[in-house]
Amino acid sequence: MNTVPYKLVGWICVGLLIAAVASSLYMAKLRSTTLKSVKVTFVGEEELRDHDLPLIKQREALPDYGLYLNHRRHGRILLNTHLDQSAKEGLAWDDFEEYSVEDISAVRLFDEDKIISEDLAEVRISAEPVTLNEYQFEFTVEESFDVGLKSFWDTPVGTAVIWSIGIVLLVMIGAAIGPYLS
Repeated sequence: MNTVPYKLVGWICVGLLIAAVASSLYMAKLRSTTLKSVKVTFVGEEELRDHDLPLIKQREALPDYGLYLNHRRHGRILLNTHLDQSAKEGLAWDDFEEYSVEDISAVRLFDEDKIISEDLAEVRISAEPVTLNEYQFEFTVEESFDVGLKSFWDTPVGTAVIWSIGIVLLVMIGAAIGPYLS
């Protein structure tokens, strides 16, 4: 019985498996920068107000600030809204699922109203504070290998790598039991 073809297929599969796992680990490392929090501070002269009626619901006249993340695969992700709060002291958003910075195309600040919400500023994530339309954005990021791996496997190439690992494992099992079936 000739087992050389089965051994050759087995070794090729081992090589492909090592290459697939190594590429997944490398790409996960590249995509591991994770957004942890966003702080928005109003730096202009006069902050936006919902109404200018004197003595009537002055606390409710403050804007209702909300934040969207424009995600590559999941579309707009709404973070919580700070109701009736001023952004002069800074508002922080830090209670959200972790996403790779590579997957977020922009961060959008808006004033939520009952009828029409108004977009105030849209910026890209940066290591340095970004100021646009009198709002300063500060981003906190950290490294997370788990988020990077999840982010990579969420891409079409990552999905193909997962499928290739599964196929290679099946072929390896076939190559291992093949000599015994002949």
